[in-house]
Amino acid sequence: MKTKKTSSKSDSFETNLSKLQDIVEKMEEGKCNLDEALSMFEEGVSISKKCSKILNEYERKIMIVKNDNTNDSCHDSASADDNKKHYNKSSKKSTSDLGYLEIFEDN
Repeated sequence: MKTKKTSSKSDSFETNLSKLQDIVEKMEEGKCNLDEALSMFEEGVSISKKCSKILNEYERKIMIVKNDNTNDSCHDSASADDNKKHYNKSSKKSTSDLGYLEIFEDN
């Protein structure tokens, strides 16, 4: 039997996003010294990477589901190669293509 890996509440996208928003608010207040600001920035970058990783995993799962649905509905009318090409082209999109986390990335 396959067991489903459950992420803890502290690892959820929402929890990480909330932490990131707190960091941004503290830094925008401008009441921290340079060392504190650098530490918060480093933590923010780390949390942003976690959020991106979580979103990428969900995007991958969505693409798999979409591909499965495409295969079901197009089974008789399209070849498996056509479906594979469609999936490969669709799966090349990144989370930035979908507009996720752009508020956290300056580049």
